[in-house]
Amino acid sequence: MLDFRAEWCGPCRNDLPVAAEAHRQREKTGIVIIGIHNPGSPEEKIREVMDKFQMQYPICIDPPRDEELQTWGLLSGQYGVFAIPHAFVIDQEGNIAGHGELKEVLLHARDLARRGK
Repeated sequence: MLDFRAEWCGPCRNDLPVAAEAHRQREKTGIVIIGIHNPGSPEEKIREVMDKFQMQYPICIDPPRDEELQTWGLLSGQYGVFAIPHAFVIDQEGNIAGHGELKEVLLHARDLARRGK
């Protein structure tokens, strides 16, 4: 799963305990989460949030698309993400199998993992 978010985003923070727990269950479920953080936040702030919510999964800081507009990054643009939080489930063949709110996408990812897809 790709989980697009930012440390300053209130709704994103509400999802962090769910994402952190899903990551802790990865060996049992087969679901791997990679966080994609919007550009512009200091790395120290991102680390503070990671520590606070005990996030142990990798976080990629999305590079800005240009110097002027640092709110949305390259990956956000490539995935068409212009509102956060937003998650994607990627199947075992590398295809986008679903996207939307984290909890809904996580249910879909669990179903795919159970079916071996």
